[in-house]
Amino acid sequence: MASIVNIDGRVYSGDQIIVKGNRIFVDGIEQDGVLIKGSALEVRILEGVLQNLQCDGSVIAGNIAGNVNAGGSVECHDIVGNVSAGGSVRMNVAQGRVTAGGSVRIGG
Repeated sequence: MASIVNIDGRVYSGDQIIVKGNRIFVDGIEQDGVLIKGSALEVRILEGVLQNLQCDGSVIAGNIAGNVNAGGSVECHDIVGNVSAGGSVRMNVAQGRVTAGGSVRIGG
């Protein structure tokens, strides 16, 4: 079942989200519209668990069942897969490998 996510005020349905610059790709298909760039991209998972998330900048999200790859920092709840971040990582539970250019904080 695909996840339903809210990014920049727009709702998308899919398993894999990729953000390149100001463009959004859901399950490999580029979506209409462009992102308004801020300090961090907030991905609100409204239903389901997102499978993979890839972003050029920083990201704030809920639970991710797969991998997270971000050029900036990552702040998420639980991540089952691997996390790779150019900045710091803050999350509740990590079940995979975590690599970060900055600090790593797991738990509470």
